[in-house]
Amino acid sequence: MRRLGLLLACAAAAADDYTVQLTIQVDESRREEVLVTVRESKAPLGAQRFRELVNSNFYDGVALHRVVPGFVLQFGLSSNVTLQRQWDAKPIRDETAIEAPDWNIRGSLAFYTTGPSSRGTQIVVNYDDNHQLDGKGFVPFGRVVR
Repeated sequence: MRRLGLLLACAAAAADDYTVQLTIQVDESRREEVLVTVRESKAPLGAQRFRELVNSNFYDGVALHRVVPGFVLQFGLSSNVTLQRQWDAKPIRDETAIEAPDWNIRGSLAFYTTGPSSRGTQIVVNYDDNHQLDGKGFVPFGRVVR
């Protein structure tokens, strides 16, 4: 089972941007490092929630629980049921007032949603351009940069 560990790396160029380093345990002997730049201006509520989850170490040790080649990779369910319920009890409101939103393009990250104001802790990473997700509440807040 693949595990994911996240570490908040450093502030990026703009005041509302920051970079997160994700460490993915591919197998027992191999780890991969992925850098994600988060842009608060593109999804302020999603970017804020992601920062809170990373800073609270929520994602440490979570599994990549859904991989659909050519579509998405998904993670963000804690094995600690109590912790998961605490975060699920406070979903992120929908982001409706973004002047220039990003699209669900290859390499972008968005919180998974099942409907209005239901974004919680799960994140999808787009493997391809998934414009069909744009109108369904999947609001990209970051992009894989390495």
